[in-house]
Amino acid sequence: MLRYGLYLQLVNLMGASLVETISDASSATHVIAGGEKGFRRTSMMMIGLCSTSNILHVDWLWACFQAGKILPCTHHLLLKDRPSERKYSYSMRQTLRNGQLRRKEGGLLYGWNVYICKGVAGRKSPSEKDWNLLIDAAGGTMMTHSEVPLTQVEDPTHVLVITSDPPLPSQITDVDASRLSYEGAGRFTTTWLFDCILHQKLSGIKRGLGR
Repeated sequence: MLRYGLYLQLVNLMGASLVETISDASSATHVIAGGEKGFRRTSMMMIGLCSTSNILHVDWLWACFQAGKILPCTHHLLLKDRPSERKYSYSMRQTLRNGQLRRKEGGLLYGWNVYICKGVAGRKSPSEKDWNLLIDAAGGTMMTHSEVPLTQVEDPTHVLVITSDPPLPSQITDVDASRLSYEGAGRFTTTWLFDCILHQKLSGIKRGLGR
């Protein structure tokens, strides 16, 4: 597998720039996700899935370097990572198709307000900062605890309340989350949301609500 230093050299020689921080992840036009360890469902990767359909094997980077130019992505898409597809129960080919459709609509979470329950961030899930970046990359709006009860949301049924998986007792009895649910919000786990991002499809929810 190529070392980080060589990645950086190859990218620079191609006249491109390497996205090195999660704050800039949504600006990526190409995502290198394949290597010896295969696909990993990190915050950076999930933001990448929301931002581009150019999810590529590392071979593309080397082929571009050898050709001396940026090559088309078609033959280097990460479509044969069978271990990861079995592990996460998804098809990258279908995810990339879904992703193109979602971005045309404004993003997977376009029109949705997302409330992350207390105790979720950092508990086998992204940090609070990363959650904000991820929800934004998916086209959604992150709700703060100060926005409960709902005052600026036109359609309360277009709110997603996210708990840990399994939900912590404190999240089940969370007054703000309960209030949102009472007003029509749906309650889901982090696993559900990660799966939706990986498939680029909201499962169990009818698209177009509140539009």
